[in-house]
This record gives sequence, structure tokens and C-alpha cells, in this order.
Amino acid sequence: MKLKCTKTHPWPEGVGRIAGLVAALVAVAAVGAMGDAQADYQMLFGQEEKQAAATLGTRDDVTLAAKLLAAAGSLKDSPDLQRLLYEKAYELGMKGAGGAGTAIEALDRLDKVDPKGATGRQENRLAAYRQRYAAAGPEDRARAGRQLLRMLMRLAEQHRRAARRDEARRYYSQALMLAGVLESPMLGAVRAAVREMDAESREASRIAAMTAAVDRNPSDIGARRALLLHHLLERDDPAAAAGLLTDDLDEATRTYVPLAAKPVEDLAEGALVEMAEWYRSLAPKAPTAGKINALRRGRGYYARYLGVHEEKDAARLKATLGFRQIQSELSALGVQPGDEPLREIRFEDEKLTKAHAAAVRFLRRTQQPGGHWRSDANGTERYTQGLTGLVVCALLDSGADASDPRVAKALAWLTERDTSRTYSLAWRTMAFGRAYRANQSYLPQLKHDTEQLVRSTRGGGFGYSARGVPEKQRIDLSNTRAALAAVSAGDDAGVAVPNAFWQTEIEFWRRRQEKGGGWAYRPGSEESRPRGSMTAAGIAALFACHRHLYGSLPTAGLNDPRLEAARKGVAWLDKRFSGSLELGKTEQGHPYIDPKHSLDVYYYLYGVSRAGLACGRRSFGGANWLDAGAKAVLRFATEDGGFRGKYGKTASTAMFVLFLNNGARAQFLPE
Repeated sequence: MKLKCTKTHPWPEGVGRIAGLVAALVAVAAVGAMGDAQADYQMLFGQEEKQAAATLGTRDDVTLAAKLLAAAGSLKDSPDLQRLLYEKAYELGMKGAGGAGTAIEALDRLDKVDPKGATGRQENRLAAYRQRYAAAGPEDRARAGRQLLRMLMRLAEQHRRAARRDEARRYYSQALMLAGVLESPMLGAVRAAVREMDAESREASRIAAMTAAVDRNPSDIGARRALLLHHLLERDDPAAAAGLLTDDLDEATRTYVPLAAKPVEDLAEGALVEMAEWYRSLAPKAPTAGKINALRRGRGYYARYLGVHEEKDAARLKATLGFRQIQSELSALGVQPGDEPLREIRFEDEKLTKAHAAAVRFLRRTQQPGGHWRSDANGTERYTQGLTGLVVCALLDSGADASDPRVAKALAWLTERDTSRTYSLAWRTMAFGRAYRANQSYLPQLKHDTEQLVRSTRGGGFGYSARGVPEKQRIDLSNTRAALAAVSAGDDAGVAVPNAFWQTEIEFWRRRQEKGGGWAYRPGSEESRPRGSMTAAGIAALFACHRHLYGSLPTAGLNDPRLEAARKGVAWLDKRFSGSLELGKTEQGHPYIDPKHSLDVYYYLYGVSRAGLACGRRSFGGANWLDAGAKAVLRFATEDGGFRGKYGKTASTAMFVLFLNNGARAQFLPE
């Protein structure tokens, strides 16, 4: 959409001018949305715009832009005129160096009332950011430059995803130049994005060349097999590989590739084991990406077999050993169960599949126009950033892409804000960590937040504040759990975290473990009674620290002496997990675990799921944590797909989605 300019009506100065304008706008609004927006605009502002155009300089244009922006806010009942005023405010604001802020605000509001046109206004937004950067003084120049840099990266990524590589390269080049001028930490991320795009170009050229070779000589079995394996392993696309099958290929390929293209649930028990072994046999000669995909597929077939083959016989033992061997090979490649990309989330219990889908729809539907999520629980308004980060994690974890319009808008909202609240900073960091997997442009923010958290620890512990320096404050294990998980996300993305941080965390959690093996929210205080949520947090924390410190998880698992504290925590949880899910309800209908403290069940279950994945357990105390947790909580679902909870429906629903996602991942674990 092209934004053009038109004109305005002069009003008497002072109060009379404002009163006259408001009265006129009210009168226009009363006509209704069917009126002629252009004619109304000319009646109200046409003369004043002519006068602004006739004066030297741009001061009057910028002043009129600000007036139009203010006036448009009262025109909700006249959407056409409102949109026109926002467009005019942008155009007039762009005429003067001091009008960029008004132009940007006009675009923000225009995107709210006309979200479908937001993509078409990206170039207008870029122009406004350029203008603000050019006009900024020394104090504001760095911030304006960062916003311009993010906009350039956003446009580059959009063109890159659409395979418009020439346009993407143009924006990347501008971003590289600006990042160098700003001495921005994003410089490395921009360079990495360019390298990734170059790799994608080479990959596309390689596939084109391989396809052309097959087209030139269809009887060239070697060329056909190479292209087939490329689709099967490196691109993890069995359906595309199946389309290349011919009768002259080897029997194993002709047998197993069609099976690979089928849903795993459709295969018989014997075929599951054969598929696992076949994929594993393909892994050694494949490039790293293909090797990981082959091993993940093989592990999935073994996991399915172990889920349906209940007899404790030699076949089950063999499959269990095969599963563990593949897991060990994946661990050596840096892949853990919790890293699994969830292509499709389905459960044996169809009620869970439907509840998960409804919960995700609820989260998407409740996003605010600005891109964030708002808490519906009293006392939690301060944690809007944390809540938004939590929901973004749930959506990305459920298969949404970082380029999803809702997710991208939320990430942009988070990027523009600073925070020193530990929960908010931690969940924001985890959101950037998940988004980084698909888009490296989020690395600078991820690096900044991770380093701020690392600098904030005091002896391994965290309180409610994380300003980037150790503070004298009350330490608790809930804030510490969140901060540790966030730093772990940063480390996984390549942010340099000192080994001393992980060693300090190990000692912190060991020192605060109670004699019985559990952990309390705040040891040594009136809240020193061990809790299931904090014990689950301690188990997951120790496994995470061990992985980051030593590079992989121990093959001995909980029997490794370095994880003695985690083993005691698991034993504590084994004794209490099933009984802990005898839930009560508050007067507001919220589920709770402990009658005295009304502990939140969603937070607890999410923690248990993290502990289960960390130590490779689908059950605690003989109770499958996914089945038991879901059974306890499903009755608190609401008609709109959300879940009632102590900390509000949005937070409760997001936590439950993350719990279900971890339950889906646990299908990779044997009982």
C-alpha cells in the first residue's frame, strides 16, 4: 500500500481549537463507517494541510502529523477515516526530521486496526527507522540504530524464507554495515545469517544438480540413490525419497523407504524393529545432519516398539539396548531428548491430543494487539514480559515457527524492552533460545540476557531481581530454577558460559538439599519444607549442570556418583508423586496440591516433566507422570480451551502445554 498525503482545516487556537476539532470528529463519527473518508478528511483537515504545504520548511507538516495521530484515536466507529488519518500522519511525519517518531507511532496503530496490511507496510517502517536514526542525537543514536538494525534483519529473513536471496542479501549487506558502525554484538549474528543463506544456496544448487543428473540419465542408479538418500537423511523427507524409487534399486531401499513414508503408528511390531535397525545402519556414512536425522528416526521406531510390545522377553531387551545405544550416539552429537523437534503432537489418549490443540488455539487467540500476553490474575501484572516469554516458549515448542506472524510479533515486542525481574528475564531468554534454533538473528538478545543472568547470581542462587550484578536479596529455588534453565538455553545456542557457573550451581543445589533428598523453596526459612516442584527442579538442574560441565550425560545415569544428589531427589519423588496429585480446589475453582500453601499444579507438573526427561524416566513411583498429571488436570479445562489456575488462565495453559509437549517427548523413553 502506498501512503500519500492530503490536507486539513484550521481551527482557532487554544481550547476553542481542540473543542472544535473534537466536536467535528464526533459529528463525523456519527455519520457511520459508510461515509466518504476522503471527503470527511478534506472537510476537517484539507485546508490546514494546504497551509502546511505552502509554508517553508517541514515544521507545520510534523505538527499536523501529531495532531492527526491524536485525532484518529477517537474514531473507532469510523474505521475508514481512522485508517486514513493514520496514513496521513505517517506521510506528513516523514516530511520532517523530527517527525519520524510520529510516523512510527502511526504505523504501529495502523497495524493494529489493519493487521492484514502490516506486511505491505514493512518498507514504510524501514524508511521511518532510517529517518529516526539519521536525525537522532548522540544520546538516542545507539537505540535508534539497534531498532533499525533489527528491522533490516527482519526484512532480510522474510526475503530469505521466501527464497528471494538477492533481496535478502541486499538487506543483510546494509545490516552488516550498520552493525559495524554501531559496534553491535549482532555483527556475528548477521555474518552467521549470511553464511547460512550461502549454505542454503549451495544446498539448492546441489539438489538441482543431482536432480538434473537423474533427469539426464534415469538409468544411472548411483545418481538416483544419492538423490534419494539426500532427501531421506539430510532433508528428513521420506515422502520425497519414495518418489524416486525404481525397480532397479536395491531391495532394502525398495522395502524400507515406503515404510519410512508411513506414520509410525501404522507399522507392525516386527517392522518397527527393522526400521530402527535400518535407519541406524544408514547413519555412519551420512553427513552430521543426516546422521542425527537417521538416529532420531531409529530411536523413534524403537520407542514405538517398546510402547506396544509389553512382553518382557529377549526381543524387548534387544530393542531396549538398541534404544540406549542410539541415545548414547545422539548424546555424543549433542542431542538430548528435550531437544526433539515436535513435528506433530499426538497422544495415545485422544482426549490429550484434543486438549493440547485447544490449549494452543487459546494461547494464540488471547495475544494482545501489541504482540504480548496480559495476565488475568491479580498481582502478576508486573510479569507481562515473563508471561509473554512463557507463551512464546509454549507455541514454539508446539511446532510454531519463529517466522509465525504471532510469534514474530511477540519476539519483536520482547526485543524492544528491558527487564531486571528474574522470572521475566529467564522466560524471555528461553523464548529467544527456542527462536534462535530457526533464526540466528535472535542471538544478540539471547547473548545479552544470558550474560545478564550469569552476572546476577550470588553464590549460585537467584532472587526476584537480576540486574547484572550480585545483589543482597532473599534467594529462592524457584527463581534459581528459572534462571538456570535460561542460562542453559543460552549455552546450548553457543553463548559462552564459564564452567565456574555450572560448578557453582552444582554446589548450590547440593548444599540446599534436605536430608530426606527433597528440596525446599527457601531452605532455612519458614518455607523450608521440601516440595515436589522444587525437588523436580533440583533433579533437572543437576543433570543440566553435569551436561554443560562435562559435555554429555553420564552413561551410568543416576548411578554415577557425581549425580548422587539427583538420585536422592528421584527417590524422594518416587515416594510421593502419585499421592501428590490428589488435588483440591480453591474457592475460585483453581486446582492446588497443598492445602496449606495452595501450590500451583501446572508449575509442579511442568517441573516433573523436566525432571523425567533429564533422568530418562517416564514414571515416578510407578505412576506414568504424563498420564497421571493429565488425568488430574483435564477437569479444570474451560470451554475456550484454557485451564483455570492460581496464576491466571494464560500462564496455567502455557505451563500445561509445555508439560504435554514434554510428555510427547517422553515417548522416546522406555518405561
